[in-house]
Amino acid sequence: MELRSKNTSAAATAFLGVILALGMILSYVETLFPVVPAMPGIRIGLSNALVLYLLYNKNGKAAILYQAARILLTFLLFGNLFGMLFSACGALISVCVMLSVKRFGKLDPAGVSLLGGVSHNLGQLAVAFVIMGSAILSYLPVLMIFGAICGYLMGWGFVTIDRFLPENMKAAPDKEEKRAQSKRK
Repeated sequence: MELRSKNTSAAATAFLGVILALGMILSYVETLFPVVPAMPGIRIGLSNALVLYLLYNKNGKAAILYQAARILLTFLLFGNLFGMLFSACGALISVCVMLSVKRFGKLDPAGVSLLGGVSHNLGQLAVAFVIMGSAILSYLPVLMIFGAICGYLMGWGFVTIDRFLPENMKAAPDKEEKRAQSKRK
């Protein structure tokens, strides 16, 4: 019995490693194709579709761990300190907001992702405000619009792709999720 749990744990770790590698690749590919060349920092958020996958098919802990590891490894391989600071603030706030909103169960994944996109941009804007001052707040409407649009599109894309995933790529909700579902009923 113990051997089986070790194999399951090793398989889960390997699977999360593959998800992490895919997220890093998507993050890098995004830097090659700016959404709006005149406005730095606006990205589609392709790697955030993997956060949705982890939130809905694994658990919140896996999603937070994925975001933290992706940001750190991407920084070490491709980034700079300011980029990591912006990314870390936005991504970790975003995953926490998405996890909280998902637990309420009132929004579909596209709505959860939309709020994730907006909160990601708010987190980054907060860092920019501390570093650059209030002039950066003029960027707020643009970031909110793009965060909402890109967040919704990532959520819609996740829902579309998730329908075609084999059942073995999906997991039963963890104990925490089951408790939250029973409270809602």
